[in-house]
Amino acid sequence: GLWSDAIWNPGSVAGPTANTDTATINIGGNVTINSLTIDSPVAINSGATLIADAQVGVGNVTLGGNLTGSGTLTKTGGWSLLLSGDNSGFSGTINADVSNILFTADSAGSAAADWVLSSGANVVNNMTGAGHTIKLGSLAGTGGYLGGGNASGAAVTFEIGGNGKSTTF
Repeated sequence: GLWSDAIWNPGSVAGPTANTDTATINIGGNVTINSLTIDSPVAINSGATLIADAQVGVGNVTLGGNLTGSGTLTKTGGWSLLLSGDNSGFSGTINADVSNILFTADSAGSAAADWVLSSGANVVNNMTGAGHTIKLGSLAGTGGYLGGGNASGAAVTFEIGGNGKSTTF
């Protein structure tokens, strides 16, 4: 069903049984999703990791539901991670080491989350029109870039520092 492409590692995952149910990833392991669209909410609890592996030649990973919890979301693979839900309830860490994280809604960022970009990671606006603001709790890492424009050339504002942490980017 909704998680048929998931690789289940030690730990536990509850749900979803419908697009409105929340998939909960608990302490004790990682869950890897490969080139998959998940429209239901996802809760990544403290100590758990969701790996969004957007593989070249296979496709993007799309998280369309709201992201919550204080665990870790790690983006890997050469294609993109698209964030579309209201992720303001996520206070964990979002790691990206290659390719793109695309925002398709203003609420897809999180002023409570730690954002860590390594070389080759791009965080960009993928919305049409002007006047967009993406919130990032903190920004750290060894490279990558924030891209403000979209296909129509409209600028976006990145608001960084909402969680009050001191970081180096």
